[in-house]
Amino acid sequence: MPALDNDAQEAITAYERKRPTYERYTTSLASLLSTLLTDAGVRVHTIEHRAKTVESFRAKLARPEKVPRSNAGDDRSRGCARNRVLQS
Repeated sequence: MPALDNDAQEAITAYERKRPTYERYTTSLASLLSTLLTDAGVRVHTIEHRAKTVESFRAKLARPEKVPRSNAGDDRSRGCARNRVLQS
């Protein structure tokens, strides 16, 4: 894996601190989605959720196409949490 610059290292450290929040967010959102869809009569096979691992985040930053083109905000953590609903 290529060496990362100081900004990338700082982003990784920040992500390590924020990851528990992303985990709670995806779990809460999955629960909310389940409740709303069930109440609406939508049959759901499963709701998946995850927070990107720190190693995966580090690998993402090592890919040149994933480094932001501008310093307008901290968008390096974009895509670190996701939920997916699979219908029956």
